Amino acid sequence: MKTKPAIVMASLWLCASVFAQPQKHPKIASISVEAESQVNAPDGVTPINQYGGLSGLADEHSTILPPGTFPFQTDYLFMVASHTSLQSNEAGLVVLRSIGLPDSNGQWTLDYSPGYGRYQPSNPPGGQNGQLLLPAMAKANCPGSVQDPTFDLNYAAPGTVFLDPTNPWDLGGGSLVMVYEGTNTCIGTTTTTHMDSHFYSTLAIATSADFGHTWPTYKANFTPLPGANPSQGPMAELGAWGKDVCWGNFCSTINLLQPPPQFGRYAVSGPATSIASAILDSPGGLQGDVGDSEPAAFVDDVHPGAPLYAYIVHVYEPGPFPADTPLPLGEPSGLAVSRIGLDGGLERLQATHWYGEKFEEPGLANAGGGHESPIFPNLHPSLEGYQHCLAPTQRRSGASISYSEVTHEYVLIFVCLSQTDPVDQTGSLPTNVKFTGGAWFYSTMNADLFNLSNQDQWSTPGEIQGSWAPHDTNPCANGEYLDGWYPSAMSLGAKPGHLNPDGYIFYMKGCIAAAGRTFSTRQFTLHMSEP
Repeated sequence: MKTKPAIVMASLWLCASVFAQPQKHPKIASISVEAESQVNAPDGVTPINQYGGLSGLADEHSTILPPGTFPFQTDYLFMVASHTSLQSNEAGLVVLRSIGLPDSNGQWTLDYSPGYGRYQPSNPPGGQNGQLLLPAMAKANCPGSVQDPTFDLNYAAPGTVFLDPTNPWDLGGGSLVMVYEGTNTCIGTTTTTHMDSHFYSTLAIATSADFGHTWPTYKANFTPLPGANPSQGPMAELGAWGKDVCWGNFCSTINLLQPPPQFGRYAVSGPATSIASAILDSPGGLQGDVGDSEPAAFVDDVHPGAPLYAYIVHVYEPGPFPADTPLPLGEPSGLAVSRIGLDGGLERLQATHWYGEKFEEPGLANAGGGHESPIFPNLHPSLEGYQHCLAPTQRRSGASISYSEVTHEYVLIFVCLSQTDPVDQTGSLPTNVKFTGGAWFYSTMNADLFNLSNQDQWSTPGEIQGSWAPHDTNPCANGEYLDGWYPSAMSLGAKPGHLNPDGYIFYMKGCIAAAGRTFSTRQFTLHMSEP
C-alpha cells in the first residue's frame, strides 16, 4: 500500500519540529566554595608570595592558560600582575607555571616560567625572571612642572590575556592580546612627587607576536626591562604603536625592523573626561578617583560568527567631573562593561561602552564618547536589595565573566563589600557605611537565549556559599583587607574562560594597597537544578 503524500509531509514536519526544539539544560541553582588553600612556591611549603619577590601577587585578575594553548606548552601558565625580585617597585606582567597538577587537597605549586622575562639566567632560582610589561615611568614619581598625560604613566598591569581566535596566524598586530589597566597618578601634580593618592584609570590593549614573550615598550623614554624610567614619561596620552614602540628590549631605527602599526600598547576604554581635560580642571590634583579599572575580559566564542567580541567587565568611577555619567543614587563606583570587536589583526582595536542599553558609545573621550551605564542599575535601599548586594551602601568590584559549559550560562562573579554578611542579615538594613568584610556574588545569563550584547539580562545576584570573609582584626594601615580580591575562576581541562561543574577560583588575600598578601585558591562547585 502506498503512503499518501500528505501523511509523509506531516511525518517529516513532526520529526523536524521535534529535532528543532532547543535542548534543555540544567541551570545553576547555587555556587559554593571550600576552604582557602595558599598557592605554594617550588618547595611545596613556602607561600608563593615569599618567593622570587612575588610579594604583590596578585595585583589584578589572573589568567590561567591550560597546556597546549601555546606550542610546546606542557604546564598551566599563570599570567599575573606582581612585583619581582628584579623589579620590586612596580607591578607588571609576570608569567608563572604550574609544577604538576594540584594535590589531593587542591593545593597548587608554582614557579617562574623559565622562557618568560629571564633577564638574569645566572642568578639563583627565583631571581632570574622579571616583568614583561611595566608602566611608562616609576610609580612613586611624577615628571614635574610639565605634566605628562600618558594614560599608563604610573601603573600598567594585566587583567586578562587571550589568544585572538580571529588572528591565529598573526597577520599584523600579534595573536596574543592583553587587556590591562593603565593609571596616571600625577594629574594636577607639578612636582616630582605625588600630591595625593587619587588616580585616573584607563583600560588598554597590548599585543604580542611571540606568544607573550615580548610586549611593547615605549621608545620615547626607553628603559630596558625590567627597569622603569625614574623621572621621564613618553608624553603619549593614548599610548603608542608601530614605530613609536620597541619589541620589548629590542629597539631599532631600521624601517624593516619596526613593529607594524597594529602592534602597541594603547588606551581603549575610559571616562567622558579625557586625561588632558582632567589636567586642566585639576590644578591642585584630582579630588577623587576616576575612570575604568580592575578589568577582566571574556571572548564570547559561545555564539560563532562575525564580528567576534571580547567583553571587558570593570569598575567604573565617574569621579568629580560633570562630563562623566553619574551612577544611581550617587554611588562612587559600579560595575560596567566595554567590548572590543576582534578584526583579525588588521587594525588597532577599539572599544564601545554599554550605555543606554546598547553598545554604541565610543570607549574614549577623545572619540567623543566615554559615557557608561552600570550593568546593575537596580540599586535599592531595602533589605532584599542588601541580601543581593544591590544596596547603595555596599560596593561591587573585582568582577569577571566566564561560561558554564554544562548549563549554557554566562557566569558573572564579583566582590561585594558589606557591613555584615548579606545573606545572614535579617530585620533592618544596616545604616553604617563601614565595611566589615566581603563575599563573592554571582549572576547568570541564559546563553541559549542571549549573548553578552544583552547586558540587561543578568539575573539577580546571589551570594556564593562559604565565601563571606570578615576583615582581619588588624586591618591594613594603607588600604582595605579582604580574603577574596580579584576572583578568577578556571576548571581543569577547560579552555580559558570556560567552566566545568567544578574548578578553582584564584584570588588575593590581603591588602588592596599595601604589602602582606597571599595568593590563594578555593575549589568551587556549581550546584545545578533539573533541566
